[in-house]
Amino acid sequence: NQIPQASYRDDTWMFEPGEGWAEISGTGPSTRGRQAVAYDSNAQRMLIFGGRYRASGTTGNYTLYNDLWAFDFAARTWEQLSDGTGGPPARYFATAAYDAGSDTFYVYGGDTNPGALNITLATDVWSFKGGNWSELTVGGTAPTPARLFMGYTHDTKRNRLIAYGGQLGDFVTEANRDLAI
Repeated sequence: NQIPQASYRDDTWMFEPGEGWAEISGTGPSTRGRQAVAYDSNAQRMLIFGGRYRASGTTGNYTLYNDLWAFDFAARTWEQLSDGTGGPPARYFATAAYDAGSDTFYVYGGDTNPGALNITLATDVWSFKGGNWSELTVGGTAPTPARLFMGYTHDTKRNRLIAYGGQLGDFVTEANRDLAI
């Protein structure tokens, strides 16, 4: 009998063509997985939000996060941008996008339930700009049904967020292949 077990790591590695992989030292986010990630092209950094953690070999609820971190590629350092105060509730499997024109980081959806076998899908949209979180009021029709594992990006030309596909919350039903604008 083989039962898969998660093994979380908190190390950071960077690949540079011609040089290969290098481990980056220093303090960064706590050990986690399933975080949302976007590239901040203005500051040349990676942004990560949220995620979950549970010690290997243990059972019970996950610890969920709602902090926001930035990894500066040039300096090779991590910086915590938000401890989660005033921002989205803790979650994992959220999607993220970055809008270079407005210097805004967006987070959409995710699972807010810490239980391993229970799913509570979020459908809220949040923005982080100038050091502050704001929940957005969204017009139009949101993707239905709610889902995880979506493709998500910012359309600069039309200034809109686009979500594509994903998996429904029961992890059995096949994903819808629609475009949510």
